Parts: sequence; C-alpha cells; structure tokens
Amino acid sequence: MAYLEVKRISYCVDRTNEDVRYQRNRIRHRIIPELEAINPNVVDAIARLGNSVHEDVLVMSDLTEQAFEKLVTVGADGVSLSRRALRQESLAIQRRLWQRLVSAVDSDIMLTSAHQEQLLDIVNTGEKKTFTIKSIKVIAQCDTIKVYCKH
Repeated sequence: MAYLEVKRISYCVDRTNEDVRYQRNRIRHRIIPELEAINPNVVDAIARLGNSVHEDVLVMSDLTEQAFEKLVTVGADGVSLSRRALRQESLAIQRRLWQRLVSAVDSDIMLTSAHQEQLLDIVNTGEKKTFTIKSIKVIAQCDTIKVYCKH
C-alpha cells in the first residue's frame, strides 16, 4: 500500500478479503498464521512441496502416456487393451491410464475414486463385466477391455 501511495497508483480494497466465512480468507488469516507459529518457514515448505509434486505429476503423466501408446489400440469406435497387459502396470499407472482411456472417448468425464475402484475391479477379474458412466461404456470380456461412447 505504501508503494502504491508513493507511485500515486489508485487501488481498490475488496472488503470480502477480510471475511473468514470464505475459505480462502480463513486459510490466509487463521490457518497459515497457526502453521507459521509452529514453523515460521511453512509457506516456503508448502511451495517446495508443490513444486516437487508438480515434477512428480509430470513424470507420471509421461509414464501414463507411454503406457497408453504401448497398450492401447485406438479405433474408430473407441479404444481397447488387454487386461493382462494392464495388470502388469503399477496401480498408480493403471489409475491414470483409466482416466486417459475415458478421456480419449469423452474428454469431459472425470473419474471419481469410486469409478476408479470399479474399473480396477474390471482389470483384476477374468469375468465378463460392463461399466457405464455418462456417455462411456466399458466392456471387459476374456482378456479384452473396450471403452467406447455408447449410442
């Protein structure tokens, strides 16, 4: 504010910035000061953690894309892959690959953890299974899993 005054720059104060009924303000005015009382460097630690997680996400995204290219057959009517091949991937890659498979058919669908659990069950069983979410249908029969847009 002193800088703005020196530079004669006008500004506007948003009164909601002090209202702790809003989550962002509760974090800013109550939670961060409490955390700083415990660890004065907490904001820097959180920022470092965020950067580290970002780097990890980039690696996981790259590995997921590699698995997609290696395992998935893209056809005019959807995508398909082998259950056995999918089982060979780590659980973390399987989860991300399911989102990638669904997004390849309908980019607006975000899988919930409940969806993920149901889809992972499809991978681990040899039974015929069908799963539907919004516009997507997943059919697993024998070793083949097919994801396509239902009509």
